[in-house]
Amino acid sequence: MGGENDSRAPKETDELIEFTVAEYDDNSQEPPRFTKVTMSREELNRRIGVTEEQLDKEAEEYENDTWDASKFGKVVMGRPSLADEEVKPITFRLPVSKIAALDRRAAREGRTRSEELRLAVDDRLMKA
Repeated sequence: MGGENDSRAPKETDELIEFTVAEYDDNSQEPPRFTKVTMSREELNRRIGVTEEQLDKEAEEYENDTWDASKFGKVVMGRPSLADEEVKPITFRLPVSKIAALDRRAAREGRTRSEELRLAVDDRLMKA
Protein backbone atom coordinates (compact mmCIF):
# COMPACT_ATOMS: atom_id res chain seq x y z
CA MET A 1 0.00 0.00 0.00
CA GLY A 2 2.39 2.70 1.08
CA GLY A 3 5.35 3.40 3.26
CA GLU A 4 5.33 4.14 6.97
CA ASN A 5 4.96 7.88 6.39
CA ASP A 6 2.39 7.50 3.59
CA SER A 7 -0.86 9.11 4.74
CA ARG A 8 -2.78 6.78 2.38
CA ALA A 9 -1.46 3.66 4.10
CA PRO A 10 -4.03 2.05 6.41
CA LYS A 11 -3.57 2.75 10.07
CA GLU A 12 -3.74 -0.11 12.55
CA THR A 13 -7.13 1.15 13.73
CA ASP A 14 -8.60 1.37 10.21
CA GLU A 15 -11.18 -1.23 9.29
CA LEU A 16 -9.90 -2.99 6.17
CA ILE A 17 -12.45 -3.90 3.55
CA GLU A 18 -11.84 -6.59 0.93
CA PHE A 19 -13.92 -6.62 -2.22
CA THR A 20 -13.72 -7.70 -5.83
CA VAL A 21 -13.53 -5.24 -8.71
CA ALA A 22 -14.73 -6.22 -12.20
CA GLU A 23 -12.75 -4.65 -15.03
CA TYR A 24 -14.52 -4.53 -18.37
CA ASP A 25 -12.91 -3.90 -21.75
CA ASP A 26 -15.58 -2.25 -23.91
CA ASN A 27 -13.73 -3.24 -27.09
CA SER A 28 -13.59 -6.94 -26.25
CA GLN A 29 -16.01 -9.85 -26.19
CA GLU A 30 -14.08 -11.34 -23.29
CA PRO A 31 -15.67 -11.49 -19.84
CA PRO A 32 -14.49 -9.05 -17.21
CA ARG A 33 -11.34 -9.65 -15.19
CA PHE A 34 -11.85 -9.76 -11.45
CA THR A 35 -9.31 -8.34 -9.03
CA LYS A 36 -9.39 -8.56 -5.23
CA VAL A 37 -8.78 -5.21 -3.57
CA THR A 38 -8.19 -4.43 0.10
CA MET A 39 -8.30 -0.90 1.46
CA SER A 40 -9.41 1.04 4.47
CA ARG A 41 -12.96 2.33 4.68
CA GLU A 42 -11.54 5.86 4.67
CA GLU A 43 -9.69 5.20 1.39
CA LEU A 44 -12.77 3.60 -0.18
CA ASN A 45 -14.90 6.60 0.79
CA ARG A 46 -12.27 8.96 -0.62
CA ARG A 47 -12.17 7.12 -3.95
CA ILE A 48 -15.97 7.08 -4.22
CA GLY A 49 -16.15 10.72 -3.15
CA VAL A 50 -18.28 10.45 0.00
CA THR A 51 -17.79 11.10 3.68
CA GLU A 52 -18.91 9.06 6.65
CA GLU A 53 -21.33 11.88 7.47
CA GLN A 54 -22.92 11.65 4.01
CA LEU A 55 -23.23 7.88 4.34
CA ASP A 56 -24.76 8.18 7.81
CA LYS A 57 -27.28 10.74 6.50
CA GLU A 58 -28.24 8.49 3.57
CA ALA A 59 -28.58 5.49 5.89
CA GLU A 60 -30.78 7.47 8.29
CA GLU A 61 -33.03 8.63 5.42
CA TYR A 62 -33.31 5.08 4.14
CA GLU A 63 -34.04 3.61 7.57
CA ASN A 64 -36.70 6.29 8.21
CA ASP A 65 -38.18 5.74 4.72
CA THR A 66 -37.65 9.40 3.84
CA TRP A 67 -35.05 8.98 1.10
CA ASP A 68 -35.56 9.90 -2.54
CA ALA A 69 -35.08 6.63 -4.42
CA SER A 70 -35.18 8.39 -7.81
CA LYS A 71 -31.74 9.94 -7.27
CA PHE A 72 -30.17 6.47 -7.29
CA GLY A 73 -31.64 5.39 -10.63
CA LYS A 74 -33.32 2.10 -11.47
CA VAL A 75 -32.41 -0.80 -9.19
CA VAL A 76 -31.52 -3.93 -11.13
CA MET A 77 -31.53 -7.15 -9.15
CA GLY A 78 -28.96 -9.90 -9.68
CA ARG A 79 -25.83 -10.21 -11.74
CA PRO A 80 -25.44 -8.46 -15.07
CA SER A 81 -26.56 -10.66 -17.97
CA LEU A 82 -23.84 -12.50 -19.88
CA ALA A 83 -25.67 -12.17 -23.19
CA ASP A 84 -28.47 -10.35 -24.96
CA GLU A 85 -30.50 -13.54 -24.95
CA GLU A 86 -31.66 -16.14 -22.46
CA VAL A 87 -28.84 -18.04 -20.75
CA LYS A 88 -29.08 -21.51 -19.21
CA PRO A 89 -26.71 -23.42 -16.95
CA ILE A 90 -24.93 -26.47 -18.31
CA THR A 91 -23.35 -29.27 -16.28
CA PHE A 92 -20.82 -31.88 -17.36
CA ARG A 93 -18.19 -34.10 -15.76
CA LEU A 94 -14.42 -33.82 -15.99
CA PRO A 95 -11.62 -35.77 -14.33
CA VAL A 96 -10.41 -34.02 -11.17
CA SER A 97 -6.95 -33.52 -12.71
CA LYS A 98 -8.48 -31.48 -15.56
CA ILE A 99 -10.57 -29.48 -13.10
CA ALA A 100 -7.43 -28.71 -11.09
CA ALA A 101 -5.59 -27.63 -14.27
CA LEU A 102 -8.57 -25.49 -15.29
CA ASP A 103 -8.67 -23.82 -11.87
CA ARG A 104 -4.90 -23.17 -11.94
CA ARG A 105 -5.14 -21.54 -15.35
CA ALA A 106 -8.17 -19.47 -14.32
CA ALA A 107 -6.35 -18.28 -11.17
CA ARG A 108 -3.22 -17.46 -13.17
CA GLU A 109 -5.32 -15.39 -15.61
CA GLY A 110 -7.35 -13.73 -12.84
CA ARG A 111 -10.59 -15.36 -13.97
CA THR A 112 -13.18 -17.66 -12.46
CA ARG A 113 -13.63 -21.27 -13.55
CA SER A 114 -16.83 -20.32 -15.38
CA GLU A 115 -15.12 -17.48 -17.23
CA GLU A 116 -12.32 -19.79 -18.31
CA LEU A 117 -14.83 -22.39 -19.55
CA ARG A 118 -16.81 -19.76 -21.47
CA LEU A 119 -13.62 -18.58 -23.17
CA ALA A 120 -12.74 -22.16 -24.11
CA VAL A 121 -16.19 -22.73 -25.61
CA ASP A 122 -16.04 -19.39 -27.50
CA ASP A 123 -12.56 -20.23 -28.80
CA ARG A 124 -13.67 -23.66 -30.01
CA LEU A 125 -16.81 -22.27 -31.69
CA MET A 126 -14.81 -19.56 -33.48
CA LYS A 127 -12.62 -22.25 -35.03
CA ALA A 128 -15.64 -24.24 -36.29
